Amino acid sequence: MLALSVLLTLFLRVESIKQPLSSQNFAKRSASAISSLHLSSLTTIRGGSLENGEESMNLEGANDPEDVKSAKEFDSNNKGHVERKTTSVIIPKSDETTGGNSEEEISSLGSNASDSFEEAPNTADGNMLDATTALAIETATNLRLEGKTYHDQGDFVKAADLFEQAADTLLANDEVSARLSEEYATCRLHQALCQLKSEKYELCIDACSDVLQDGYGHDDATKSKFATFASKSTPVKSRAYHRRAKAKVGLGDTAGALQDARTAAFLGDAKAVALYGKLMRESSSSEISSALNQMLGSQPTFPSSALFESLLQKSGPSDASLTGVNGLSPLSMLMGNGSGGNGSMLDALGSGAGGGLVKSVLKNLSKRLDEKATHEQISNFLQNANKNQLRSLASMAGLNDLFQDNQLDTLLSICHGVKPKHIRRTVRTTKVMVYLVKLIRRCFKVVNKYKTVIAALLILQWTRSATFRPIPINKKAAREAAKKALKEGMKATRWMF
Repeated sequence: MLALSVLLTLFLRVESIKQPLSSQNFAKRSASAISSLHLSSLTTIRGGSLENGEESMNLEGANDPEDVKSAKEFDSNNKGHVERKTTSVIIPKSDETTGGNSEEEISSLGSNASDSFEEAPNTADGNMLDATTALAIETATNLRLEGKTYHDQGDFVKAADLFEQAADTLLANDEVSARLSEEYATCRLHQALCQLKSEKYELCIDACSDVLQDGYGHDDATKSKFATFASKSTPVKSRAYHRRAKAKVGLGDTAGALQDARTAAFLGDAKAVALYGKLMRESSSSEISSALNQMLGSQPTFPSSALFESLLQKSGPSDASLTGVNGLSPLSMLMGNGSGGNGSMLDALGSGAGGGLVKSVLKNLSKRLDEKATHEQISNFLQNANKNQLRSLASMAGLNDLFQDNQLDTLLSICHGVKPKHIRRTVRTTKVMVYLVKLIRRCFKVVNKYKTVIAALLILQWTRSATFRPIPINKKAAREAAKKALKEGMKATRWMF
């Protein structure tokens, strides 16, 4: 019995020692579980979504199943008393907020996109991006970074696929905003660049048309819900037109490439200007002629090219009509008609003539503007102008969003008020001003050329004047000297007689 009571006492002491240790271990493990739960909730907001309200918990060191069970029961019983910290959604900042990526490299897609973040505005009017939108942007950014890696490695096909996946991820989101539109257009432009480098020109054209939404190719002008925002960004449009022009060059569509390069050049893309000039020099005469005819006269809303033809046409006694197009028309002068030995203006311009095309055009313009018939034709053209023609001209210059209806009405009233006498007066005044400017420039050129000779002549004239100038004498002394000389002369005369 004594031995039994001793064993019972030892058992009770062991149980009393184990219970405090288990409670202490349980408290530590419960605190670790709550901290892990909080971090898991923040991670879920950044990168995932909660499923059925369950949250993963990391019970480090919880080897005892009873302790794990107790910790979970503690968390479930006190879930309502745990104060969760509310955080704003973290959105990765786009690496191209102005649409300015490098034309040939996607170098700016590297560290900036992964290291630079901005906090979404915490507003109550619904402008803050929700978790789904933030997840879509973050997923697209990760895909773009991965695509940039493949691009740097030279795998343009894989890079284009990743950029397309990034764009499709943004397209699948329900929200429509300028931020998402910008991200979407950037992904499509990166995709187009990679497809251009991999010589998949048709896919490149489709990607650019998807950004422009102009109904070209497979694009139906209603596919993308981001078209409203993307079409207002001039840098986005200029790069899309430029890359589509390059793709058309790869397919041999020189006329279409000329149109896209010309539009991109009007939008301010310097590389598109160089591409347009290169196409104008290298293309055949027939392709350029058809492209110019299509741009100047094929669409009904565009002003007729007859005025442009007549203004540039060489004037002379044999001119029978202002609107007639003959062998001396601008297109014939530009391309060369195969007759005669002068060749085309493009040949002269390409051979380093130093602006021969521009000089010839200006010379013919000045001749035509001196004729009364030309004044009447210009006046009739301006008086018959309408809003559609003004909008077309503004669109060709990339200024379609600049003019409002009231401004177009003002311009239209000015055009309708132009008379032939106003044109003659303007031409005369302009010619006088140009003549004076040329005269002043020539004078400055002569002075600059002979400035050394002019300076030497001035110095010689000053030296001559200083050398031969008479010495000034006192008038009183001069009179006394004259009287004395007269007296001496009279004395000498008396002495002789």
